[in-house]
Amino acid sequence: MATPKPPVKPPPTPKPVVSAAPAAGHYLQVAAVKKPQAEALVAVLKEKGFHALAAPIAPGGEMYRALVGPLGDAAEIARTKADLEKAGFKSIPKTF
Repeated sequence: MATPKPPVKPPPTPKPVVSAAPAAGHYLQVAAVKKPQAEALVAVLKEKGFHALAAPIAPGGEMYRALVGPLGDAAEIARTKADLEKAGFKSIPKTF
């Protein structure tokens, strides 16, 4: 008689990737898209090792920025921009 398999646990609930607004600082914006696309893009960026978040462009709006950061000085911004390009992403600097 075969041994019964233990029940399969559901995957953990993913942490939300959307913040109310980014903390003050320098970021690289990878996209400005609707919330579901921003969340999916942030998940991909995180898988590739980037500190990414999605933030609404306007309170209550449906458009979100996919951001990488916050970043420190100009050298870190340039390094991160180059790393994003190597990973296939274009970006523009944003300061909040």
